[in-house]
Amino acid sequence: MSAGEALPIDFDMPEEERVALLYRAGELRFKQQRHQLEKYDRVREWNVRRQTREHRKWCASIGARFDRMWVDRSARRTGKTCFWLLVGEEECIRFYTREGRGANGMIAIPTQKKIGTVLVPNIEKVFRDAPEGYRPEYRSSGNGHHEHLYIPAVEARIKLVGLDMHPDALRGPFLDFCIVTEAGFVRGLESTLVSEVMLQFQGLPHAWIALESSEPKQKDHDFNREFRPDAEARGAFSSMTIENNTSLTPEDIEDEIRQCGGRNSATCKRELFNENDPDPETMIVPEFDESVHVVDPKVWLRPTHALAFVGMDPGKTDPFGLVWMYLDWLRQCIVVEAAWMKPNASTGEVSSVCKSMEQELWGTAHRAVAEPTKRELTIEDVTRAAGGGEVWEAGPGSLTYWEPEARSLVANPYSRVSDVATRFIMDMNVDYGMNVRMAQKGDGSAEADEQHLRMLFAARPLKIVILKNGKTEPLIQQLRSGMWRTDENGKKIDWSRSRLLGHEDCIAALKYVVRDVRWTRSPFPPAIECIDRNQPDRARHMLSAREQTGVGSYNMFGDREWR
Repeated sequence: MSAGEALPIDFDMPEEERVALLYRAGELRFKQQRHQLEKYDRVREWNVRRQTREHRKWCASIGARFDRMWVDRSARRTGKTCFWLLVGEEECIRFYTREGRGANGMIAIPTQKKIGTVLVPNIEKVFRDAPEGYRPEYRSSGNGHHEHLYIPAVEARIKLVGLDMHPDALRGPFLDFCIVTEAGFVRGLESTLVSEVMLQFQGLPHAWIALESSEPKQKDHDFNREFRPDAEARGAFSSMTIENNTSLTPEDIEDEIRQCGGRNSATCKRELFNENDPDPETMIVPEFDESVHVVDPKVWLRPTHALAFVGMDPGKTDPFGLVWMYLDWLRQCIVVEAAWMKPNASTGEVSSVCKSMEQELWGTAHRAVAEPTKRELTIEDVTRAAGGGEVWEAGPGSLTYWEPEARSLVANPYSRVSDVATRFIMDMNVDYGMNVRMAQKGDGSAEADEQHLRMLFAARPLKIVILKNGKTEPLIQQLRSGMWRTDENGKKIDWSRSRLLGHEDCIAALKYVVRDVRWTRSPFPPAIECIDRNQPDRARHMLSAREQTGVGSYNMFGDREWR
């Protein structure tokens, strides 16, 4: 892919001889479609420029990580796979001329099946005019070699790897180039490339990698989250929709749109126009609407009293997920205040995170032990009501609820609920003094819990909101992008897994805990004695629960409607 000298082509020579001359020189621009030529020229120019010391220093100065990588987000029917097959062949030819040895390349694809159904047919089509020795020969595994393409004239081998069946085949001593086709559909893309592929580039400044894909189904896929912004910053990004393909007629384009379900369908937007509008059929919670369910804490005023809950989804191979929420009883709406997710979290770490977050959100510091009596303090020990009344006040910023039997305000949380993990629950209760109970599960409970969660998000007026306060981002990301993993027949198997989203563990924690909400249980004291705001020097009256929260009602978005 380095810049080559212009060839003195005699256009009067037979076409077969002219094509053979261009192949032998590694000049395959003539085979690219017209709408691909600008991208081709940019890729060649970039591959020369990126190897300079000045460019590497500039990449480091802007914080770029992947200066050997080109990212190509191109829609279906734009010829992206054929484009990179030609670039790979051209690299092999030029490399042999430059280095005197055969190149060692690789093409990775999400599924092994697509090697035979996508790659090999495209290779046969693209290189049918190649001269003797330049047509890539498909070879299966054997003689110490993995499944690969072999180009005899330049002694090049291009390993073919189906990542679902042979992920270990990514490993090797070195690579001169790598092309990942349909990269937006590879699970764990970042860890796969960083730990398995890019290590093979060490000591090889000429080595490069290209990621090509249509828009991923998963909104926060590594393709978009990690690699695309990096490539855009470095000027190593290309994007194309079906309308950029000049070889298609308007009728051809309309046919593709119709076959994808119409211009407004999620599949059409994603596959043909690079617009990420996830398919509701594959989303875990398709009813989640970020513009509606994620609210500004300044808009959603917190009540003075509420029942608060903690949801837990313990993980072994998967991360640990936690959510903290309360029920706004007057609005009859669940409010999620925080979420947390971490792989390989110990019980001690989870306990520490829980205590810290509960104290920050709900003011649990009043549960401290008094010195020197060693007696556990309760809300009664905090602050008595003005004038020595019988009702106790919580500390500033605390969120408490009324316990009729104790005739006192009680500190939150009202309950902590965990997925089935007997050892974890016992350790939390016995060793860490934190009351955690096990979620009730039985036949059909998983499906019922998922439907219950979806119904809460679908309800109007709103039954669940998430505060946009910097603490809830793990849950928002998972609700935005969490998808089902399906088999070849489209049957749902399990929630998807990824480095960013884990196993959607915060959604799981939320699913378990919302079932524990006590919708009819008022958190308010029967009445609170206070000075009449209209006649502060003369009269006293008892505030109702609604008045304790604030006069007025709320609409479905949590905005106060004053009366």
